[in-house]
Amino acid sequence: MDVQNKRYPVVAGVMAFLMVGMGHMYCGQFKRGCIIALAILGFNILINIIAAAIGGSAVEYSSYILIPGVILVFIWQIVDAVKIAKKTPQIILKPYNNFLMYLLYFLLLPIICGLIILLVTILLGILFVGAEAVAQS
Repeated sequence: MDVQNKRYPVVAGVMAFLMVGMGHMYCGQFKRGCIIALAILGFNILINIIAAAIGGSAVEYSSYILIPGVILVFIWQIVDAVKIAKKTPQIILKPYNNFLMYLLYFLLLPIICGLIILLVTILLGILFVGAEAVAQS
C-alpha cells in the first residue's frame, strides 16, 4: 500500500461539500462516510413514513424535520472531515482512495438514494392507500 504523508483539509472540506461523506472517504474513513450518507437517506425515509402514516405531504413535514436535520448533519460532516484531515499525520491509501472511486460515488449515490426513496414511497403508498380502501369498504 502507498503511504501519503498528508490529507489536505481544504480538499476534504470541498469533497464533503460536494457529496455527503466523501470528505471522510478521502481521509480514509470509508465506513464513517457511508454512515453519514445513510443518515441523510434515513432522514428522507423517515419523512416519507411520517407523511404516509399521518396523511400529509412529505414536503410539508420536510420543512419542519428534514431540512434542519439535514443542514446540521451537512455542516457537521464538513467540519468533521476538515478536522480529521488536519489531525491525520499520514494515511495508508486504500483501494477506494482514487479519483475513479470518488467519481463513481459522486455519480451513483444520488441515483441509488433516489431509487430507494422512490421504492419506499411506492410501498408506503400501497400499504396506506390499500389500508384506507379496505377501511372504507
